Amino acid sequence: MSKFSYILLVLLIGSASYGQVFPSISTNTLTREEVQLPDALNGKKSIIFLALSKKAEEKLADWYEPVYTLFLDESGFNAMAYDCNIRLLVLISGAALPAAERIKAQIALNANESMSELLLIAEGNFNGFYEDLSLSKNGDAFVIVLSENGSVIFQAEADYSDRLLDKIGELVELQ
Repeated sequence: MSKFSYILLVLLIGSASYGQVFPSISTNTLTREEVQLPDALNGKKSIIFLALSKKAEEKLADWYEPVYTLFLDESGFNAMAYDCNIRLLVLISGAALPAAERIKAQIALNANESMSELLLIAEGNFNGFYEDLSLSKNGDAFVIVLSENGSVIFQAEADYSDRLLDKIGELVELQ
């Protein structure tokens, strides 16, 4: 491991909010059904993909097929190894707020039908939310893994890698 990689790893681990309960946030599905997180996660381990910007869409697109194959495809072998919630949480804030309705319409238009029930949207000022999770405001996409009680057990910027997917899989694997 290079010196730079080690420093980056220490910075990521040092800034994480491990053990802290995921902050309560009111969200809506594409059909405008209200969903309160983390309460709605039903006491299961959960993986939350957090999108904070338009650029997040590109990063999170790399996750779609591997996440579906590993965690959601009930016909595959992995269905016996994992029982966790998957949610994509899109936060609309700041300069994007005036365009919220247009953004939500675009998301609904582009959402894959099988994934639309996993998609949650929230609008507002999320400064406290970012601080509670120790999220960098310069980041645009994050992956957060929660324990059954809603505590953060892992978080990272959501640049896809097989290694990161394996780590997440280990954390939510049935015992």
